[in-house]
Amino acid sequence: MMKRMLIFVALLLASPALFAKGELAMRPASVHAAPKPKKYVLPPTLKRLVVLPLAADVSRPDLTPGCDVLGPMVAAELVRLGKFEAVPADPAILRSDFGDSHWTGGEALPPDFLESLQRLYGADAVVFCQLTEFRGFEPLAVGWRLKLVDLRNGKILWADDEILDARNPAVAAQVRRFYGGDGWLALNSPQMFGRFSLAAILATLPGR
Repeated sequence: MMKRMLIFVALLLASPALFAKGELAMRPASVHAAPKPKKYVLPPTLKRLVVLPLAADVSRPDLTPGCDVLGPMVAAELVRLGKFEAVPADPAILRSDFGDSHWTGGEALPPDFLESLQRLYGADAVVFCQLTEFRGFEPLAVGWRLKLVDLRNGKILWADDEILDARNPAVAAQVRRFYGGDGWLALNSPQMFGRFSLAAILATLPGR
């Protein structure tokens, strides 16, 4: 018995790296931290935003009703924040000047697109809006991909991409807090849930 104990002690002293490696292997996967999200800082001169029409993947016709319902909310919610002046871009003018009215911010833009928006709307930045998910029946779900781009230099000032699903208990609880009631109506209304989801995304906008 004493001999076995001496052998164990000898191994422990001779191979600390071996036991250290075993300790790391027993740690939870969470110790391998994911990359921290990029920190955005908005310039103090950012005051006026032009908001492009809400876009969606053309191969997803199921998103069209969501664009119709939620599209007008983006500029309104930005104004509600009280941080910016936000003006919606006119789809007819966009089609006339650029041949299209919807951009997600992930495709090639027309020549002088940013400069033209700056001139047309007197804006400092443009908001690209994309609807990535829309389930207009219970349980509701809305996905947003938003991007704020400086019209002067094309720099991305802020971006977020998230799907909020009413099946998630944490999301449902947030809806109830947002509307200050039992939340039943909001969890069954595409408009109310959509507004909540948009407000939740815009709440991640950094300060200046």
